[in-house]
Amino acid sequence: MSSPIDSTGEIEIINYPTRLHKYSVGDRVQLIFRPIDEPNPPYQLKISSPSGSSIVDTIIRALPTGEPQSPPPFEFVPSAGGIYNVEIREMRGRAKGIGKLKIG
Repeated sequence: MSSPIDSTGEIEIINYPTRLHKYSVGDRVQLIFRPIDEPNPPYQLKISSPSGSSIVDTIIRALPTGEPQSPPPFEFVPSAGGIYNVEIREMRGRAKGIGKLKIG
């Protein structure tokens, strides 16, 4: 069985703790981000629902990487089943990560 999130780009998007089973509506989803190259903060994080509406549009000063001393994982609770789009990008650079998170 595959991971519930598919990620591409220079910043890997990972569900935390790593789960191999599906998320359901109402589950708490925690995300961490791992840049391939040296990080260049700040970052813009956008998450859109299956209907296409934006549910998160925020700036992150330090990436939650799951490493000691990093910020806690970013979390949200999905309210509908379907595919959620996750995008993280450097605000002053080119690195970005795009992921699709399946709920249900």
